[in-house]
Formats: sequence, C-alpha cells, structure tokens
Amino acid sequence: MNFTFFITIAILFYSVSCDRVIINKDNAAINSILQKMSADTFVLDIPMVIGGNDFIPEYSRAKESARDLKLKQLINGTDSIELRVWFNYGNEQQCLRVFNDKNEWNGELITVHYTPPKDEQSKWGVSSSVEKKEPKNGWNNYLKKSVKLGILTLPDCDKVPGYSFSTGFSKTVAFEIATANLYRFYSYVSPIYFRKTTKEADNVEKLFELMQLEFGFKMIETI
Repeated sequence: MNFTFFITIAILFYSVSCDRVIINKDNAAINSILQKMSADTFVLDIPMVIGGNDFIPEYSRAKESARDLKLKQLINGTDSIELRVWFNYGNEQQCLRVFNDKNEWNGELITVHYTPPKDEQSKWGVSSSVEKKEPKNGWNNYLKKSVKLGILTLPDCDKVPGYSFSTGFSKTVAFEIATANLYRFYSYVSPIYFRKTTKEADNVEKLFELMQLEFGFKMIETI
C-alpha cells in the first residue's frame, strides 16, 4: 500500500483509506504541532544538559554513530520523513530506521559493534551489518500503534518527574524524528527500571516490545 501524506511531525497519526492519510485534527497536541508546521520555520527540538549550554550526550553519540555509518545527519531535516531509534549497549548498538521514500515505507535494522583502540594512536574500530525490515502486520498497523504509544511526542526523560538516575547507567535509547520542517531528539536511560513508576518509561518499553514483535529482531540486551 502506498501512503500519500503531509510532511509534518503529525503524519503518522492517521486513519488510512487506500492511498489517503487523514490527520486526526481533534487531537490538541497534533493541532499544536500542525500550527507550528504551517509556519515558514524550521522547528529544532534537542534537549540541553541541565544547567549547561550543550546538547545532551546521547545526541552527540547518535550524531557520531550516523557519521560512522555514513547515514545522513537529520538535524537539518529531510525531504520526506524518517525515524531512527538508537539502542545503545556500551560498545554495541542497534539502530532501527523507518523512513518514507517516494510514498513507500521502508525499514532497516543496523547492528553496530565498536572495538576499542589498541593504543593512543589508534582509532575505534567500527563494524556493522544492515537488514531490510518490514512489520509483519503491515505498516499501517505498526505506525498507528507506535504513534499511540507516543513515539512522536514523548518527552525526554530529563523532563519526566521522578526519573532520576546515576551517571553509572550506560544503556540508553534515543529517538530521532525528522521531516522537512522539523528535527526532534529525545532519549531514555535504562527505562526498564522506571516503567513501574512512570507512564513514559512504560510506553518506551512497550515500544521496544512492539518493534521486536513487528520487525522480528531481539535487542542485544535489556535497556
């Protein structure tokens, strides 16, 4: 099925009739985003380090990983729409890409392994593999469910009340969302430890479950 759509952050909140996408304009959050997108502006939403002037380190890691994998940097937007989910496990990574190209949805799972340098003169080694992926129950089903769980609108974990963690937590997940007019980034540190106390972390874990079920892969480790 081909989907024709408006290039907005709300693009995935729809009901589908053959090749037509209808945005749910009764949703206040979606309406707010649509109003922003109608302006001749580019919306940039990247969390900053609390009390600092730098972007959060998870953003820097995603940017560096995209560079290592020769993926397009999304901070300036993209002609269509793309979502990337970065699963970070220390020296290993997985990246689930979902993007629309010429009104067709595509999926890729990229698995990355970083090898520490042998000495101060050496660089980190990077090896990766790419698998094409499609949701087993169809794009319509997957996109609707992921939007319902908040993949487009979840806040960064720093903005979730009660989401407090130590610097020792090394497992994170980061989300990138890009359209022609918007770039949004947010991340969660070890959400499994917070899913019983915050709805946001629980939704992130449910997104993990949905992605693994639909795209037929397993996360390398629990995050």
